[in-house]
Amino acid sequence: MQQKQGSGRDDNGAFDIDEALKTSDAIIDILFKWQREIFNFYGHRLKQYADLPARMAQCQNPKDLHALQSQFFDTLFSDYRKKAEELFELTRKLTGEAAAPEENHYEKAILKAQEDGKQLLRQAKSNAEKIIRDAEATAEKILKEAPRTKGKVA
Repeated sequence: MQQKQGSGRDDNGAFDIDEALKTSDAIIDILFKWQREIFNFYGHRLKQYADLPARMAQCQNPKDLHALQSQFFDTLFSDYRKKAEELFELTRKLTGEAAAPEENHYEKAILKAQEDGKQLLRQAKSNAEKIIRDAEATAEKILKEAPRTKGKVA
C-alpha cells in the first residue's frame, strides 16, 4: 500500500494514523515556533518602550530628542519588518506554499503598508523638524528680548 505524501491517507483513501500524527506534530511544532517568536518579539519591543523615558531624559535639547525619536521609529519599523518576514516564512512552511513573491498577496500588502508607514514617518519627521525650527526661533527671539525686560514685572 502506497501512501500519498502529506495527505494522511494511502492510495485507497484509508486513513493512516502514523502519517497523520507526523503531519500533526510538524504543524504543532511550527505553531509553537510562531508563538515563541511573537512572545519574544513583544518582549523585545516592550523593553524598547520601557527604556525610552530614560533615554529621553538624557536629551540635552530638542535636536537630541528628535534624533532619539527618529532612531526609535526607524528601529521599530525595522523590527516589525524583520519579524513579519520571519513569521511569513514560518507560515509558508506551515501551508507548504512555494516562495513566489509575485503571487503572494499578503507579502505585497505588508510591503505596501511598510512603504505607507515610511511615507508617514517622512512626513512626521518633516513636521517635527519644522516645529523644532519654529521653537528654536521663538526661544532665540525670547532670549534676545530678555535683557531689555530684565527687572520689569509683567
